[in-house]
Amino acid sequence: MENPEDAEYVEFFCVGDKVTYSEEFGIVVQTYELDERNVVVGGSLIVRWDTKDEADFENCSGNLEAFLRKADQNHQFKYINEDGTEKEL
Repeated sequence: MENPEDAEYVEFFCVGDKVTYSEEFGIVVQTYELDERNVVVGGSLIVRWDTKDEADFENCSGNLEAFLRKADQNHQFKYINEDGTEKEL
């Protein structure tokens, strides 16, 4: 795996991956559509952040995507379930 500090480092995400950015945690709920050659043909990288705001979804495609990192996949969310739905507290 390449060094995350390297400007050319790119991390690929899948639906269900737990991610982190700037000390916040979330889960990937949508990712890019690929063709048979694994070329992006559509879609967006959507993250549901672990906050009290039930509408805290963010399109992380583009510049923000470069700053996302995979989080510890055992991380326990406070406000959301593993599928991105809101927990009943």
